[in-house]
Amino acid sequence: MKFKRIIAWTAGIILSLVSILFVAGYFVLRSEGFRHYVLAKIEQQGHEATGGKVHIDKFDFQLSALTAHAYGLTIRGTEPPSEQPLLAVDQLTVHLK
Repeated sequence: MKFKRIIAWTAGIILSLVSILFVAGYFVLRSEGFRHYVLAKIEQQGHEATGGKVHIDKFDFQLSALTAHAYGLTIRGTEPPSEQPLLAVDQLTVHLK
């Protein structure tokens, strides 16, 4: 009987911890700090891949649809600042699988 009680308590504690992690993860993904981190990483990876300066005004991620939206995407190459950028997109949508 004591063995079943230990297993029940252990399962309850594990279930509680997993629930807390899911709730915390949800709030972290919705936080402004996480968005800034993602934007910085995307801009860094874009710079490393293209060699140009990458800038994104706003980033949005919908977890339920696994969709990411980038607004105000600009990639500048070696052109002077007075000229048009290499790429300028108002909105870019990426669907993840």
